[in-house]
Amino acid sequence: MATPRNRVPEISSLPFGQPPPESFEPVYICHNISWSEGNEFHQPLSEKFEITEFSGAIKNRLLGFKAASDGSIKIRFEKSSGAKTQGNVLLGFTSLGAPARTVPFEIFSLALGEWGQVRYNGRFSWNGGWKYEKWVYNIGLFPGIIPANPFQGSPARSYSNLADLW
Repeated sequence: MATPRNRVPEISSLPFGQPPPESFEPVYICHNISWSEGNEFHQPLSEKFEITEFSGAIKNRLLGFKAASDGSIKIRFEKSSGAKTQGNVLLGFTSLGAPARTVPFEIFSLALGEWGQVRYNGRFSWNGGWKYEKWVYNIGLFPGIIPANPFQGSPARSYSNLADLW
């Protein structure tokens, strides 16, 4: 299953049915596409899309997004139970599944008009077997009009923690 799982796209076009909405505030875009080995990763199981004015702090699964005084946003892992902070590092972080790993508490910052990507994966015990999950977050902070395809090209910032899952 590793080959079809690895072919799942990490960037997809946003499902705008019409031109992207205009906003006078920075916006947070969440585009969540779920894939499964149940159908051998041939097509997505579900797709969710939301645009929210970004006015403070947002938590999405294991990541947190916080506005900074200079107008940028800081992306970080949310501290989980059992993880210990040492400087800018979370030790023994198990919320990503097996294996436990060391991750940065603050991952990176994005300025207005930039986008970044965070990738990680994990293995979870499930119904007497194993379940493998991979997450890719494409995060953008856009002023005014959102570009039709904001996640094109290479991200301004990226972080990848893909464990060797067997």
